[in-house]
Amino acid sequence: MAAHSGVILSGRIANLIYYQRNGKNCTCSMPRKFKQTKATKASVSVFGQASGIGAGLRAYLLPALQLEPNNKIQTSLTTAISQWLRSGRKGETESSKDLPYLQDFQFNEEGGTMDQRWRQSWPVSHPANDLLELYIPAFEPRKIITAPADTVSIMVCIAVASSDPENEMALGGDSHQFKMDYDYKKTEAQTISFHLPTQKKSILITAVSLKYMV
Repeated sequence: MAAHSGVILSGRIANLIYYQRNGKNCTCSMPRKFKQTKATKASVSVFGQASGIGAGLRAYLLPALQLEPNNKIQTSLTTAISQWLRSGRKGETESSKDLPYLQDFQFNEEGGTMDQRWRQSWPVSHPANDLLELYIPAFEPRKIITAPADTVSIMVCIAVASSDPENEMALGGDSHQFKMDYDYKKTEAQTISFHLPTQKKSILITAVSLKYMV
């Protein structure tokens, strides 16, 4: 109920609230109350699950990639994970290399994708429990890699991480890095082995960053 004293009003009439601020009469509408539906509750639940999964993955990926965490990285990765969770692929029981929204995820917003920078595919295999193998075919850096002008060498940082999405828990990670001159000398093919915990229905993430020395 509103109270009136001279020119001062305070209280509520219908859906309007009258109050004083800095000696002036003010009016505002009553805040609306929103009832959560099953859809909105499910959306909040998925985003919370994605946040937990993302936090565990970032703990293993970012340090190995020599990337500083920030709000953009956190938000973009959580968004990609939540989109993957909503895609309905999380419950797959068969082994799959297809992780929608995560498969081509980019930490950087500029500079081109990894496929554009390194014009060569890197097959990834899971030959045994707790083992991930990455095969890099032979290449000549200047023919395969797109780099900024005056680049003299490149540091390649590779990180892998495994996560249990059901329990929103990171299982572990591993990393490897190597440096090469940016020239036309042939670099022989190599297979890099990573040891990290895996279990049924876990997801395995491989991420790469390129550091250019000019």
